[in-house]
Amino acid sequence: MTRLMLGAAALLLLAGACGGEPPPPPPSDEATRLTKVCTDEGGDPALCNCQGVTLDDLRMSGAFSEDVLQAYVLSQEGKLEAADELMAKVSSRDFFEGLSSVGKAMQECVKGS
Repeated sequence: MTRLMLGAAALLLLAGACGGEPPPPPPSDEATRLTKVCTDEGGDPALCNCQGVTLDDLRMSGAFSEDVLQAYVLSQEGKLEAADELMAKVSSRDFFEGLSSVGKAMQECVKGS
């Protein structure tokens, strides 16, 4: 009887371990690059990680042009010409709304740290 109860308990533990939320997806290349630039410049690792996660959250929301998000990362890396080339592809509305929203989202990381 004890053996049966132990076996049932083990199955419950295993089921609980497997039934949780799926792990978050790995960070995108851009998020990894943004986090690296931030930490290389002496940023707090928690703040830098928050900004990488925020970038991926913005991407998943679909509310912004992919070009705006990529241009933001390029500008943070100091690749201003490449960022300008991407931003030239988006409408004026997307340009201003996108960069403003991305900037505000990144500032939330600063406030939270």
